[in-house]
Amino acid sequence: MTCADCPATVTLHLCRKLLGYAFGREVLSTDTPLLESLRDRILTEDAGISAAVLGIVHSRQFQNRRDDPLPAATPSPPAT
Repeated sequence: MTCADCPATVTLHLCRKLLGYAFGREVLSTDTPLLESLRDRILTEDAGISAAVLGIVHSRQFQNRRDDPLPAATPSPPAT
């Protein structure tokens, strides 16, 4: 790896972390095309992280994810 590869590598790692957080799961091999497109958007459009966030939000994986329902909150007993 040369220094010329570093920005792409760091950007790809950032995108991987963003995807994992947004999806609430591990990044799968099927997410690779999305990861690469996010990295390319950041590097070519010079749009920064906002381009990655918008790319994730508009992705098929994000829009079709299955959310686990949150457990019902138990009310706190009244203070005495």
